[in-house]
Amino acid sequence: MTFISRSFTAEVSAAVFASAENSPLEYIVKNFYPNKKAYPEQIRNLYHLVEELQTLRDARQIIENYKAEYQQYLSDVPAFIMENDEEGFYSRLGFATIDESVLTVEYKFSYTSGGGMAQRFFTVPMTEENIAQLIRILESKLTASAFAKEQRTLMTKKLRESIKARDNFTCCNCGNSTHVEPNLLLEIDHIIPVSKGGRTEEDNLQTLCWKCNRSKGDKLIS
Repeated sequence: MTFISRSFTAEVSAAVFASAENSPLEYIVKNFYPNKKAYPEQIRNLYHLVEELQTLRDARQIIENYKAEYQQYLSDVPAFIMENDEEGFYSRLGFATIDESVLTVEYKFSYTSGGGMAQRFFTVPMTEENIAQLIRILESKLTASAFAKEQRTLMTKKLRESIKARDNFTCCNCGNSTHVEPNLLLEIDHIIPVSKGGRTEEDNLQTLCWKCNRSKGDKLIS
């Protein structure tokens, strides 16, 4: 799923408008996420949005690094070109343009008085920080079984391989690894078990060999 720039508006009463200003994310959920049955899919979409934002940011940094390397060859470029058409100049050199605005999502609350004489509004941009908070609010409203199912759905093959590589394909408990035992079965464990509220996030995941994972089960290990 690819996100495009989107803005959603809720026309609300004066009382709701005032409350939304104080707790915008809670009122985003109330006004824009009314169907709890849709939460699992919406949570996955929000995680995907964060991933795409991170990918764009990484790509932009790579391009900026290449631009820095090119500086040694650009001493003869007229200053007015770089001042007035830097983006076009680099585009002609083959550099891609990274535009994070294509992933912009924002929520708008609007209040119009009865006579239409006064109108107020404010917007809440979905920054990575706001998205993370919104995900946590939606997850907190899921039932325990729905939460557990959702967290296990987030354990993708890509994430599993990423955690194994991060842990150098080594069991974080006993220290055995595929470097020593090539056929060793490694599994990804939730440090805080899903059954106890643990999330499928990198900081809460570790690599365990199958023996250590079976021994740990859903226990909390201090």
